[in-house]
Amino acid sequence: MKRCRYPLAALAGGLLTLGSAYGFSMDQQVVVASQLVHTVRVGAGGYSPEQRVAQINDRLNTIISKEALAPSNIQLRWVGGEPGIFVGKYLVTSVTQADAQANNTTKLDLAKRWLRAYRQALPQARPDSNWGVKGR
Repeated sequence: MKRCRYPLAALAGGLLTLGSAYGFSMDQQVVVASQLVHTVRVGAGGYSPEQRVAQINDRLNTIISKEALAPSNIQLRWVGGEPGIFVGKYLVTSVTQADAQANNTTKLDLAKRWLRAYRQALPQARPDSNWGVKGR
């Protein structure tokens, strides 16, 4: 049996290629409070996946500073025939048909999945953000 001379290097190389095996980069991931909320796999509206994530991050910066982050304030609303994730009055992102196809699901099911993830992650982004929530 032949032994590998550099087993740690082989392991590290395998781990480094694992992310690219899924076909997306860290720049395509929306992360809130150290939690992966969703991956933007396709472009939309003339924006690349990376540009969409940058736009979402810009919106989240505004939202985190201005809105209550309680799960009840994070909602699904329809905008121009597409489901959108809103925090208060602010749109975070919409879910396109291309997003749904890239995730092998429907727009509504994907929007519900993303909504659950935002409801879980956003309150952790600013732990004191439960102002305006009944019982506090």
